[in-house]
Amino acid sequence: MTDSIELLRELRGCLSAPASLKSGEYLANRVGSVVRNAMSRGERSAVVDVMRSWLRQGGAPESDLAITVAHDEQLSELRPDLQSLREDIVRGAVLKPYYLRWVDEALAALDSEDEGH
Repeated sequence: MTDSIELLRELRGCLSAPASLKSGEYLANRVGSVVRNAMSRGERSAVVDVMRSWLRQGGAPESDLAITVAHDEQLSELRPDLQSLREDIVRGAVLKPYYLRWVDEALAALDSEDEGH
């Protein structure tokens, strides 16, 4: 199993790849692929740990990628971190206000997933 440090190293490789610097879509697809592979290997806790650290950084592109991963992979463990990030955005401490839309969508998706179970 991959631990959080190994997964973080692999994801940082995605961030620094020359193609990622040119295309946000390429970066999002690469990160998504790495995360899906980790999830399929049963490494949810490592994914949660890395995404939590990215959300707490409050910077782009890490936080916006973590928001997308939390939404797409239904990482309900990150709800408190998303709520905290939302508060920080509202206060103007991190990111631009338009990120609220994506945070709110992720929180709504996690809420709807919880209601479905």
